[in-house]
Amino acid sequence: MTMRRHVAQTGLVTYFVYVTGADHRPVYVGKTRTKEDARTLERREQDKHWQIRNGLAVPDSKKSFEEIALPWVEERLKTHSRGKDDKWRLKKHLLPVLGKLSLREITVATVKDLLRHMREKSAGKTTMRACIRLLGRFLTEQTDAGLIAFNPVSRLDRHTRRLFKPDHDPRETPFLRTKEDIRRVYLSFHEEAIRTIFAVGVLAGLRTGELLALRLEDVSLTGRRILVQRSFEKRTKDEEPRIVPINNTLLPVLEAWVRKYDRTEGLMFPPRGHGQFIRPHTLRGALETALADSGVPPLTWYQATRHTFASHWVTDGRPIEKLRNILGHSSVDVTERYAHLAPDLFSAADYEAVAVDFSDPAVLDMQARRAEKKESTKTMAKQRQKGISEKASK
Repeated sequence: MTMRRHVAQTGLVTYFVYVTGADHRPVYVGKTRTKEDARTLERREQDKHWQIRNGLAVPDSKKSFEEIALPWVEERLKTHSRGKDDKWRLKKHLLPVLGKLSLREITVATVKDLLRHMREKSAGKTTMRACIRLLGRFLTEQTDAGLIAFNPVSRLDRHTRRLFKPDHDPRETPFLRTKEDIRRVYLSFHEEAIRTIFAVGVLAGLRTGELLALRLEDVSLTGRRILVQRSFEKRTKDEEPRIVPINNTLLPVLEAWVRKYDRTEGLMFPPRGHGQFIRPHTLRGALETALADSGVPPLTWYQATRHTFASHWVTDGRPIEKLRNILGHSSVDVTERYAHLAPDLFSAADYEAVAVDFSDPAVLDMQARRAEKKESTKTMAKQRQKGISEKASK
């Protein structure tokens, strides 16, 4: 802190107060007429800077949301495969509402206004959810940098979050229910290439882009594992490579495919004709035909492959934590949608919990008398029938 005394030609005394900036240069704070007021202003600034250093306050920023968010999303383009989509969402939905505001002016009420604006523009729930997730990621980084005290997106109430909650329940997503259904669909594909792609999807759980961008160098038949490290956009959805096992059913299928073409590098499933990869709609069309031929109800490619793999993994009693690593989910919360399929969802001890004896002696005595009366009636009926039969025989 610096305090400078200035005396004008008229004899008027003024005290100027400065603080040391980030570049170690003095930054003007204010001026006072008396030395006591200057000391008070100096102490106030010292206290403010102490709170900022200790995380009790955040520094004032004159930059708007737009000035900070645009460079941030440009950097995001370098590291995230969906960076272009994020930049479009920022310009289309976030900047019209938040662009001119400072970071400290973005509150829970402001985020609710954003959601209200998007609903008025007929934005779908998927778009709203993606925009709020992007805004939350941005504000979290600004919180970590000390520019704001907290992330208002994290404080949205449950009622507000329902505005962009998905309508469908992931637990109700259909899949190939039985191993026999998987076998019938696999044998119903007319082309060997599509049949093999389906096998990798349903037995290893790869996404469509990961399947079609899979290279021979990433498949180790001796080690019985697949290194999933690329997709259509050269990066996987979760941005991280992962290892997927080749199970006993998939191994001979891949061995036959690799042996047939006798190659050691390049795409596992090269395209036919133009294009860098086999087109996804080719897979969808072949699947529709295979489902119809095998008598299985219609399913999407995701439901018939990746979702079917995850569902059968859990129903076979395999650990859900390992499934998360195989599928490449960002958190186990995403994988938990399959938990309801686990055969050991509840243990024997769970079924024995809250054990209460509801038996009533009076009720038990009444039930015993009813049973005795019923048995006596049956005996009398049998004797009566027996007497009628003997009389008829005479």
